[in-house]
Amino acid sequence: FYVNPGYSVDWKKNAKRWRQLSAEGHELGNHTDKHPCSCQSDFRHGGDYCLEKLDMKEVARAIDNAERALEALTSRSASSRSFAYPCYNTDVGAGAGRTSYVPEVAKRYSAARVGSGEDNDPITVDLSYVHAFPAEGESANQVIAHIERVIHRGRWAVIVFHGIGAEWNVMDAPEFDRLMEYLANNRNRIWVAPFVEVASYVRSHRAPVCEK
Repeated sequence: FYVNPGYSVDWKKNAKRWRQLSAEGHELGNHTDKHPCSCQSDFRHGGDYCLEKLDMKEVARAIDNAERALEALTSRSASSRSFAYPCYNTDVGAGAGRTSYVPEVAKRYSAARVGSGEDNDPITVDLSYVHAFPAEGESANQVIAHIERVIHRGRWAVIVFHGIGAEWNVMDAPEFDRLMEYLANNRNRIWVAPFVEVASYVRSHRAPVCEK
């Protein structure tokens, strides 16, 4: 679960539930406190708080403020979680001043994910820029087909969900249930785990040259 601490009143209202999820072994990852996206994103609706109009200092603040809130909530450090780039955007500023903030994330977290719909070669993937497959609007069969292709290629699939049956970027609840049933029935050949856990395994099982 990638969360935006303090982004809405629901954060404090649901604090007990988030704490319980963390205690049960789910990852609570950092998604910044104010969810900065590109000015081109529909999510921003033309607002001024968008990446092309921000600087690196503000993006770092958004990351660190969320991290402090997560540590206060769960009593766990940054090493227990990963980062998800809001709207899958990784650059701040515009034109000649446009710069990636991936290095700032890499200083703080052992792994981070973007979108793109691609899969990952565990041996060579930049763990601060891991590709993920967005499941919104997809059927269970479409996601299953993606997973099976990844298995065939011997690679790593990261699946992203937003709303399940409601809210935005939705996957229908019955389709989600069908996907979960498929994963349960294939638990002997498919490892399903929190992103940070898989990333840690990948890092520990590949040659040091990949980490330079």
